[in-house]
Amino acid sequence: MNRFTGRLLLTGLSAAVLVAATTSARASYTLTYTGTVIGGTATIARTANGAAGTGAWSGGVYATMDKGILNDGSTDSYVYMYCVDIDHWSEPSSNPTEVNELLDVADGLQFQDYNRGVDAADKLERAKAVRYLIDNYLPASGGGAYPISPGVSAVEALKTQLAIWEILADGSSISMAAGNFTSSGNNLGVSLADINTWATTAWTNRNTVVYQSYLIRTEPGTVPASSGPQDYAFRDASPIPEPAFFQMAGLLGLGVLPLLRRRARR
Repeated sequence: MNRFTGRLLLTGLSAAVLVAATTSARASYTLTYTGTVIGGTATIARTANGAAGTGAWSGGVYATMDKGILNDGSTDSYVYMYCVDIDHWSEPSSNPTEVNELLDVADGLQFQDYNRGVDAADKLERAKAVRYLIDNYLPASGGGAYPISPGVSAVEALKTQLAIWEILADGSSISMAAGNFTSSGNNLGVSLADINTWATTAWTNRNTVVYQSYLIRTEPGTVPASSGPQDYAFRDASPIPEPAFFQMAGLLGLGVLPLLRRRARR
């Protein structure tokens, strides 16, 4: 979360060196926040999260797409990203933050304290809804330069960031006016109803996935205060690969493909 403090804070959101979806990377990567890309500001409030050791907080935040540089020890990868960790905030710093893990975004988000799901199944569904937003409202990241375009408007970026926090805090009970995460307004004049619709669409389409998205974890564990490292999410340029049996069906002929699709475990 990027909170207002004097000039201010925005921490880079997410990563880039492309790793396998199920691979975690420890201690060899760093992330450096380099600024905001597009979005707005909002007044928000969140209730205390005992699981994460954080208290209730309210105030102004940046609800934006941000950018950062992920370094694997030798190569910089430039990424656009969104914040997924509503329970912590960071001050700007020229010092890189050590990356604890790089994970598939849905697999990784289901285990985090700031995902307030009531059980493992609920946590996974919330994670998949966030994946839908990352999939659709972030440009592909990675490589030696930032994406040419953010691919979304300032309004879309603001709605996406607020919807991510709302889904992780309140799940399918989406309401920007009530629950664990609320907002009383924003500088772009976007209605709470519009943001609710944005989040509801993500929830409804949470099983739709095209691109590989990643969670970058800079938080090594529970931080018992509001200030501390936070986590981000970004999208790879590569689509999710088709299962091997789909590829084989192409070799066997189109007549076999419908049968294989019916039998395939989706």
